[in-house]
Amino acid sequence: MPKSNTSIELPVFDISQPLSPSSLSSLLLACSEWGFFRITNHGVPQDLYKKLYSLSNHIFSLPIESKLKLGPTSSLKTYTPQFIASPFFESLRVSGPDFFASAQSSVDVLSDQPNSEFREYGNLMTKLSKKIVKDVLQSLGEDLEKKYIESEFSNCHGYVRINNYTPSNSIKEEEEEVEGLGMHTDMSCVTIVYQDEIGGLQVRSKEGKWMDINPCEDTLVVNIGDLLHAWSNGKLRSSKHRVVLKKMVKNRFSLAFFWCFEDEKVISAPNEVVGEGNNLRIYKPFVAGMMGEEICKRQKKNKTSFEELADDSKIDVFRRLDIKDRGKLKCVSKTWRILIAASCFPTYAGLLYKREHLKKPLGQISKIPFDNSTRRLGFYTTFSLNSVGLGFELTRELQESCNGLLLLCHSHYETIPVFADSHDSPKRKTIYTYYVVNPLTKQFLKIAKPKRNSASYKYAALAYHPAESSHFKIVRFRVNHLDIYSSQTQKWGSFRIQLKENVLKAKWVKQSVYFQGSIYRLSMSGHVLRFFDKNPCWVVQEIEIPQTAKIVNEAACIGLSNGQIKFASNDGLDLKIWELNKQQGWSLKCSFPSNKITALSIAMRN
Repeated sequence: MPKSNTSIELPVFDISQPLSPSSLSSLLLACSEWGFFRITNHGVPQDLYKKLYSLSNHIFSLPIESKLKLGPTSSLKTYTPQFIASPFFESLRVSGPDFFASAQSSVDVLSDQPNSEFREYGNLMTKLSKKIVKDVLQSLGEDLEKKYIESEFSNCHGYVRINNYTPSNSIKEEEEEVEGLGMHTDMSCVTIVYQDEIGGLQVRSKEGKWMDINPCEDTLVVNIGDLLHAWSNGKLRSSKHRVVLKKMVKNRFSLAFFWCFEDEKVISAPNEVVGEGNNLRIYKPFVAGMMGEEICKRQKKNKTSFEELADDSKIDVFRRLDIKDRGKLKCVSKTWRILIAASCFPTYAGLLYKREHLKKPLGQISKIPFDNSTRRLGFYTTFSLNSVGLGFELTRELQESCNGLLLLCHSHYETIPVFADSHDSPKRKTIYTYYVVNPLTKQFLKIAKPKRNSASYKYAALAYHPAESSHFKIVRFRVNHLDIYSSQTQKWGSFRIQLKENVLKAKWVKQSVYFQGSIYRLSMSGHVLRFFDKNPCWVVQEIEIPQTAKIVNEAACIGLSNGQIKFASNDGLDLKIWELNKQQGWSLKCSFPSNKITALSIAMRN
C-alpha cells in the first residue's frame, strides 16, 4: 500500500485556559483545513491510561470464544472481532452516560476485573468534549457558544472505544505498512483520541495525500466528526483518516471517545453559520440517526445533479454509505456498479482471479486487471503470492476465489510418535490447513480444518460478498455432509444434507459459484446443486441441467454473469451457454461452433 513519508505538525491548544483571539483563529483554521488538532493540560492523569491499558490488555488476551460472548451475535454487541477486511483490529465499546454499568456488563461476562477506571475516563471525556465544542463554536463566531452550547449540545452522549491492533507477521521491512483500520470519517460531533507511542494514525489532506499524526507526549488528538461538519454547514471539516501498522514488537493500543448528538435530534445549521441566503445551505434538516443516508441524499441548491459530479466525488459519497446500501446501488446503472466495485470494496479492486492448472505452483496466479480510467478489463497477467508471507512454499492448488478473496489449502506432514519399547516405525500424518487471503492488502487468516476429519482432503468453497456481510464462510464438502466455518463465530459446524443416490455416487466438478447466499456446484449426475442456509440447517436443491446438454464432461462449468447463474457445456461440436431463471429453469443464451472458438484462440495466441 502507498506509504506516507510526511508528518503534520498539528496546532496544540491549552484546553485548561480560555483561548485568546489569535488562538481561536488558529483553531478555526485547523478545523477548516484539517479537521484535526491537539489539546494539552486536558486533566487526564497518565496513571489512568496505564490502568486502562492493563485492564484492556487482560480482556483482549482472553480466548476468542470468550470475547465472542460480547460479539456481533450476542445481546450486548460491545466487542468487534477481527474480520478478513481488518484482521489486525479488534475493539470493545463502553457507552455512556453510565460508563460504569456499561463496562460492568461486559466485564461480568469476561472476567472479575474492576472497571471503575472506565467510569472515571468516560466522565472526564464527557466534560472535555463539551469544553472543546464550546471553544470550536466560539471560533466560528463570538456569540455562537453562548447561544447554542446549551440549546443544541446539552443532550449529547458519548462512548469509548478501546482499540487493540495486533502486529502483522506479513511485515518484514521496517518501512513496510499495512492498514490496521481503513479510511473512514467519524459519525460524531468530536472525537478525542489517545494513541500510544507506536502511533500509526494518518489524516488525508485535501490533495489526497496521507500525513502521519505522530504521538506527542501529554497531548490528545481531537478531530471533527460528520455531525458537527453538517451542523456547521461544512465550515468544519470531517477528514478521512486511517490507522497503518508498521513492523511492531507489541500490540498497538488506542482509546477513542466519540461525542455525538442524540439519535432523534434534528440537525439544521443555524442561519448565523450558513450566512445570508438560504441557497448557501448544504444540508437540508435531517435526523442525527440518519446521518449516513443524509450524506448520500444531500441536495445542493446549485442544481448540480449527482451524475454531473466528478468520479472522485461520487466515490466519496458511496464510501460513506452502509455496505449493504452500496450493494443495492450497484444495481442502479453499469457506471455506478463499476465505480462501487472498483473503488469501494477493497477486496475487489477490479481483479478477477483465475484458477491455474492443478500441477502449476501457486507462486504465480492469474488475474485480469481492471483499468479504472478506461473502464475496461485488460489481458490476464500473473502476480506472486510469495510476498504475502504465508510461511510455506505454495505447492497446493488454489481452491477457489470469491469476490477478491482467495481460498488456499496447504498440507504438511506430522510424525506420530511411538512408544519407546515399540518396534513399529514412526508414522506420518497429513495435516491440512485453509488460508483465506486478501492478496491486495497482503493479509490472510489461517484456519485449521475440522479435527474430526482433518486427515482426508476434501474440496471446499468460499462464500463472501462485501455487500452482504464483512464475514466469510468456508464450505467443505464430504459425501452427504457439509463442514462450514464462519469467520463471525470462528468455529466449524457440521450439517447433514439429503441427496439422491445417483448424485452422491457421481463425480462433482471442483468448481463453485457463490451468489445471493447460495453456493452452486455441478454434478456429473446431470444436476446443478444449490446449497443454502435455511436456519438452523443447510439444505440442497438439485436442479437438472438443460435437456439438450445431458452429457456433462470436464469441459462443462457454471459461472456468474450479469447477476445470473450460467451453465456452459461443450459437446465437441458446439459451446452452448444457458441461463438459470428465477423459476429454476434454463434458457439457451448463445451457441458457438467449437472449431471457430479454437481457431480464434490460436489466432489470439499468435
